[in-house]
Amino acid sequence: MSAPETLDAKELAQTNESLREQQRAVSNVLRAVARSQGLQPVLDEIVESATLLCAGDNGRLWLVKDGLLLAAAQYGSPPETYEYDVEHPHSVDRSSLAGRVALTQVPVHIPDILADPEYTYPGPRPYRAMLGVPVLIENDLLGVVAVVRIPPEPFAKEHIELVRTFADQAAIAIANARLIDAVERQRTELSRFVSPQVAELLSNEQGEQLLAGHRAYISCLFCDLRGFTAFAETAAPEELLELLREYHRRGSISSPIPGGSAAPTSGWGSASPPATRRSVGSALKAATTTARSGPSRTSRPGSAPTRSQDRS
Repeated sequence: MSAPETLDAKELAQTNESLREQQRAVSNVLRAVARSQGLQPVLDEIVESATLLCAGDNGRLWLVKDGLLLAAAQYGSPPETYEYDVEHPHSVDRSSLAGRVALTQVPVHIPDILADPEYTYPGPRPYRAMLGVPVLIENDLLGVVAVVRIPPEPFAKEHIELVRTFADQAAIAIANARLIDAVERQRTELSRFVSPQVAELLSNEQGEQLLAGHRAYISCLFCDLRGFTAFAETAAPEELLELLREYHRRGSISSPIPGGSAAPTSGWGSASPPATRRSVGSALKAATTTARSGPSRTSRPGSAPTRSQDRS
């Protein structure tokens, strides 16, 4: 085998090994996403993979919040440099790599920061060459991924494309995390008005089928506050709301309706214990607890105990 053929074989072997490393790195990120252990492990894996594949000395990822860039993940950074970065968020301007990437929303390559007069970052600088790529979903900037080298060794074009790939994965992970947070907030809000089981159903795929319409046996507990209308005509708004809050708290009543009434339901959308039994238990609890609190309001209308009816 001639020398050129030997050289070509070595280059091919190196290329294949590089492709395998890239595939392994992408697989590691996808596994981190699939494990569903939160956003942080995914961001850590992305920064580590990007740094190693680009032959960088350390890497970092910033997230946009309130118009600033906050350090969210790092790999290989000296503790003092990362701590400074966490305590001093970057502005969106040309004075730092992250700020410049966020400002332009395109990849930024600084072969040597000492030869770049615009680079005036005041923190520790244990590096010379820098490469940063924006984390975008369409035109929405989510953050910045960066890899740096201690010596002034420029990055190659393939390194820019590699970091782009990891930035895209970071964007997907961040979007998924935001979606999960939105669902959890929705579920929390729903649980204020319906049972946890129903809130769970309404916030997942089964909720579509549930809302499409179906038959179910439910029990509706109707509570009437005697004398409430007369009381409402003379009470101050603050006193009226306080009275309702007390009844709701003491009687476990969660769905007020006009006219001094409340109508909680049970048994809808979940395989819970018999709805009638639960409604009767709630009625007894409401009557008992509100009767105890009634005497303190006997001087005003509307202070009598509730009149509860189970309308199954």
